[in-house]
Amino acid sequence: MSSLISSPAPARARSRVTTLRSLMTALVLVTAGACDSKSSDDGGDKAAKADEDGAKPKPKPKPGGPATSDKLEPLAQLERKVRLMDVEALPGGEQVAVYSMHREPISIIDLASGAVASTVDPPARHGERPLEISAAGKIVLGGEVEGKEQDVVWFLDPKTGASEELVLAFNGAIKAAVAVSPDGQTLALVGIDNGRILLINREGAEIAKIDRPEGSGVMDAQVAVFSPDGQTLAAGMGPHLRLIDPATGEIRHDVADYEGSIAQIAFSADGARVATNTTSSRDLASHVYEVASGNKVASIPAASKISGWLAVALDKDGSHAFVSAMPRVRQVRLSDGEVVAEHQLGAAAWDLALLPDGEHVVAAGDMGRVWMIPVARE
Repeated sequence: MSSLISSPAPARARSRVTTLRSLMTALVLVTAGACDSKSSDDGGDKAAKADEDGAKPKPKPKPGGPATSDKLEPLAQLERKVRLMDVEALPGGEQVAVYSMHREPISIIDLASGAVASTVDPPARHGERPLEISAAGKIVLGGEVEGKEQDVVWFLDPKTGASEELVLAFNGAIKAAVAVSPDGQTLALVGIDNGRILLINREGAEIAKIDRPEGSGVMDAQVAVFSPDGQTLAAGMGPHLRLIDPATGEIRHDVADYEGSIAQIAFSADGARVATNTTSSRDLASHVYEVASGNKVASIPAASKISGWLAVALDKDGSHAFVSAMPRVRQVRLSDGEVVAEHQLGAAAWDLALLPDGEHVVAAGDMGRVWMIPVARE
């Protein structure tokens, strides 16, 4: 089994480790080749042993590989083979919403059949970032009122496409995202006022404003997610992960472990841990933190030397992380970095979402494909 957890190390130390791993891989291949002839000589004895036992010997796991590995067929594939960049579970976990973010319709996928249950056309002036699903099951998007310099938040019915609008009394260009608290009473507008985050209530009144970190550039705020209990807002503001009290805007913890901007944030279902990810080529790991303390508990080095993981998710209690890279998804045990399962998808998965039952993760990605991934239990 392979271990993916690493402690923080200088860049030069990492490069040496990478070189050593390459040499070790080459040595394994040479050794394997040298053993081929011995394997063929032993073939008759092994076959006889299998006949005696009445069954073929079980193959041993490949050294350095995951405990289980399989090829996973898509649950669904959209007629329009677009790159799906976002997947969100609807309440109840029987359906998911998938979205390409390129003015394509939002598709609602039935997980029992893999069929498209409905499609919703997004508003013409919505932002370019991920959709959100409210506790009431509405699709939430932010953007601008057509022909006016005013921001607006749309609440769309996933079955009918009917829209409810919350028109705001200002214009700050909600171009990054809108996060909704579990009770639906607090909204976090991301990317407002040149990279800030604005917390408002359901009526549009301001609660608090969180400024971007000093020295960061315009539009550094890209993503924000409420914890399952609604007591914490996790925000990616450039390379900073900020854990915020949504009732007051107080920044409880501020950590910066990236060079590039954080692109994804995912909580464990119990809200105790939070994972971050960036697709920046300068940052080749996903990180996991304790929400209460802000301390980093694990780092998952990328499978590639030139790019990071595409997406990250956590299981119910945050003991395992799911990470995707072309063309696979891995389940990693965070206590020791062991890869407990790996699924070959045949395409890149750009977003991952844990279903409410905690037993499956849904992946969405290239060619309009959606996969259902079982959570391995140990």
